[in-house]
Amino acid sequence: MKPYPDVFVDLRSAIIRGSRNYHRLEHLGRGVGAANAPKYSLHEESVTDLLIGDLAGREYEVSSDCPACPPAVVVPCQHWSGATQSAIPGFNVRPLTKTEEGGGRRKSGVHADLVMTFKESTRPFAEVRLLIQAKRISPNNILLGGKREKDQYSKLVTAAASLGACPYYLLYVQQPDAHQTTPTRCTKLSDAADIAIVLVAAKETLAGAPALAGLRGRDAIGLGRPLLCLPGCRCFLSGRRRASGVFDSVLGFVNADFTEYTPSLSPETLPKDLVHFSMDDGRVKPQKRRASQARGHVQAPRRAGTSAHNAALVVIRLGKKKKPASGDDRDWIGWDSLMDPQQTKEATRKYWCMNLERAQEQRYVVAMSGRDVVEIYDIIEDSVIATGPHNGRRVEMDLEIVEAPAARNILAQRAERAVGRLTRGAQTPFLYA
Repeated sequence: MKPYPDVFVDLRSAIIRGSRNYHRLEHLGRGVGAANAPKYSLHEESVTDLLIGDLAGREYEVSSDCPACPPAVVVPCQHWSGATQSAIPGFNVRPLTKTEEGGGRRKSGVHADLVMTFKESTRPFAEVRLLIQAKRISPNNILLGGKREKDQYSKLVTAAASLGACPYYLLYVQQPDAHQTTPTRCTKLSDAADIAIVLVAAKETLAGAPALAGLRGRDAIGLGRPLLCLPGCRCFLSGRRRASGVFDSVLGFVNADFTEYTPSLSPETLPKDLVHFSMDDGRVKPQKRRASQARGHVQAPRRAGTSAHNAALVVIRLGKKKKPASGDDRDWIGWDSLMDPQQTKEATRKYWCMNLERAQEQRYVVAMSGRDVVEIYDIIEDSVIATGPHNGRRVEMDLEIVEAPAARNILAQRAERAVGRLTRGAQTPFLYA
């Protein structure tokens, strides 16, 4: 495994920034307030290049007051600045674009502007692909009104199928003013700055015709969801287990449009001159330790100990149940006596700032509240991973309850002794026993 670079990008923050920057550039370019001011509007390719720059960590911000607000207004305009929070733990990605490798802007015969590839580090070669055609659209204009556009649409769908990707139109929405919005399928986002860029699935009717052809812009926008939904949104995760990382979230987003889509384990090679933006979820498993080179085989690290008496054990101190800090993707942290077994397990299994290698060697987890044992778990083999950038990774693991009474008693006693050795008031979130 190659070591991860220190450059990580919070995907949600980057998309928020890209959407808001486009919204501001679009409306500032109209010269509102000055009769003879020059008016301009960025080309689709230019907007796409700026968005790729945001996603690749080339951070910038368009700073100006909202042109649709009276000059005397002091309260920040949410339609101009958005209301959505950023920085969800676990949603960092390390980006790589073909433009950094010298890729061109030609469309490689597939009539797409961009491929987004989302990889899962813990499953080599598994990836979700989005083949994207960017297009500017006004709510009153007709989408795909001409034969050339319909042909482009069909080629996009065909190319996506051959590349193991899902075809999407990325709509840069051109509203009449900076406060106006057009409803999307998302019921959570409503501010103009957060819904200025919309992803719409490019499907075909049963007769093979483009499903979006001839629709007014507002109707096409209404079939899509904001780009900001991509790294996790309740509008498509409702009723499902919350996504645990970028890969899971993007797969959920895609499956809401393409229910039969599954990540390819051996994807087709992408055209070399197609702009390719690849994102890795940043989750890392420890490297396997090599045995003697003379024997020539690879051996996974063994977890210390074989019984409840001497197996490696980590004690997790859950604390009182409370709401997490702003930007945390969990519904709560800590524990209380009203929580059910599944909630207790979720509170125990992530996110802990442990040493990854040492965490992987542990066999058992005892969850405690104060000096009381809450539950005892066996760590599922090979389930320990680290999420996040190099200097801020948090360890998570999959757990199952230890059922054997004898083992439970021994592990509980070990955990109680370890916690009993702590000084009064110690805030240590976990310790090895």
